[in-house]
Amino acid sequence: MLASLKNFRNELVGVIAVLLLGSILFSYYAMKSWGIVKEENKRQSAEKELRESEERYRNLYDEAPVGYLELDAEGRLTRVNKRELEILDCTAEEALGREVWSFAVEEEAARSIVKAKLAGTYPPSKGLERLYKRKDALPSGSSSRTS
Repeated sequence: MLASLKNFRNELVGVIAVLLLGSILFSYYAMKSWGIVKEENKRQSAEKELRESEERYRNLYDEAPVGYLELDAEGRLTRVNKRELEILDCTAEEALGREVWSFAVEEEAARSIVKAKLAGTYPPSKGLERLYKRKDALPSGSSSRTS
């Protein structure tokens, strides 16, 4: 009888040890998983805030009451807002990829100034005034600051 009690006690100690080890491992992985979930929630929240910020910026740019345009290093239009499209009298599809000076009445003068600005030899703070060609053949005036 004493031997069977010792045997039972040993088995009970073994079961308790396994349960204790299992609960420690479970707690460790549960905390690790919780950390991953928290980080994922933070990432999703940051992505949402970024999308909202990008949308606000896009709306400010696209709906601005003044014309905005972006050029690549060769002077080709890469982005144009709605007001600038009205000034240029064209659609985005017609404008994007074209050299900005191709819209100017004095094309060669505009080309040399834009190239100088892109090269950094024309002061960025100095604005440009030029007349643009329109489809209806009437010139459209514009003052712009490009840098």
